[in-house]
Amino acid sequence: MTHLGPGLPTPGGGVGAPMVVRTLDTRKEGGLVNAEPASPTPGNADASKDIREACVWRDALMHDPWAGVVVVGSDGRIVASNAAFARRIEAPGPIVGRRIADLVPPDIGAERTALTQRVRDTGRPLVALGMVRGVYCSAVYRRCSPRGDHDDLLLGVCHPVTAHAGVPPIDFDAEVVDCGIQDWGRLASLSDRELEILDLIGEGLTTAEVAKALHRAEKTVEWHRSSLGDKLGGLNRVELARVARESGVAPFLRRRGLLE
Repeated sequence: MTHLGPGLPTPGGGVGAPMVVRTLDTRKEGGLVNAEPASPTPGNADASKDIREACVWRDALMHDPWAGVVVVGSDGRIVASNAAFARRIEAPGPIVGRRIADLVPPDIGAERTALTQRVRDTGRPLVALGMVRGVYCSAVYRRCSPRGDHDDLLLGVCHPVTAHAGVPPIDFDAEVVDCGIQDWGRLASLSDRELEILDLIGEGLTTAEVAKALHRAEKTVEWHRSSLGDKLGGLNRVELARVARESGVAPFLRRRGLLE
């Protein structure tokens, strides 16, 4: 077992009572279990209340089904994560103790490692926008403790950017980076035109409407749609629309100025 991370406190039992440390069971990704009580520590009612409140916030974050949460050490190894993060990067087996760079394509890993190092160097949060396993994601990296108590640990929170929600507003002081290297996942074989058509299918447009929007013949659009379905495993039009919405193709293309 490994601690969820210093700087993320856990509830105590009052003044002078043993503190029960909540830890991540590395035998089951994302499973939080109770460990043996730690040594008694001095405290007061206010401190105990603050600790309990902090634990509620932490547990809410770790159990968010949409937020991929990861804590990374200075050596790049994963100290803790939740199940949503493991699903997001499609990791095979347990990931605690492994490097993120070893769980994704090499060029993607190198770029993301450089970005997290920038957070360590500057102490400023960073928002990375890019494709991860074929899904457009917004990942926020920051030091676990703003006081610098645990500068060796970084907290990353990754959310998918859906077609409906779009890129979330960045309403806090952070560097925003559009990743130069994309992990297209199952969309990797699609051409730029096919990505465009996939987005329009996701918007609910008919073949005739897509043809009009792209100034192409309907037969040409239908050929592209058929090619799309074949490349993605024989998907029909309804299934293609779902893929378009879930992958965040539209907000990605708009962010890059490739779509109005």
